[in-house]
Amino acid sequence: GRISRPGGAVRGTAYHRALELLSFKDAVSFGDLKAQLDAIKAQGLMAEEALRLVQPGVLWKFFQTPLAERMRRADEEGRLYKEQQFVMGVPAREVGPVDSGELVVIQGIIDAYFEEDGELVLVDYKTDKTRSSRILLEHYKRQLDYYERALSQMTGKKVREKWIYSLTLQRAIPC
Repeated sequence: GRISRPGGAVRGTAYHRALELLSFKDAVSFGDLKAQLDAIKAQGLMAEEALRLVQPGVLWKFFQTPLAERMRRADEEGRLYKEQQFVMGVPAREVGPVDSGELVVIQGIIDAYFEEDGELVLVDYKTDKTRSSRILLEHYKRQLDYYERALSQMTGKKVREKWIYSLTLQRAIPC
């Protein structure tokens, strides 16, 4: 019997779930972060197999970024939102090469957003194995544009910034 390693989608789902469950305001040190991951495991909020795919050091590098610090401040003030589901209709001509005003339903989940100075900052986590910020931007720009549109429609607020945070590159990439 050969043991197969989990694919990228499984790893990505594990990181997204961990980031959903982690309290930004309570992750002030690496020890705090580890304690939260231990509590997630003890409470059965994530499967052990999934938690094994999450490297605390990778998460801690993110938590040390200026973007995560802004998210921490927003969390302290109750202005950080995670895993926001949405459904919206978009005219077909905006989605593909057709001349139709019929609505196409688009649904998704916004990883995180926070309010800052009355406007919104959108954050999308990526775990793609790539060495290029440019490739991530090319591949996901349209997705983040839809997220921006959905978020503006849901909240009535302007999205001021859009960020991709690459857990692989350990870098925040403005969109």
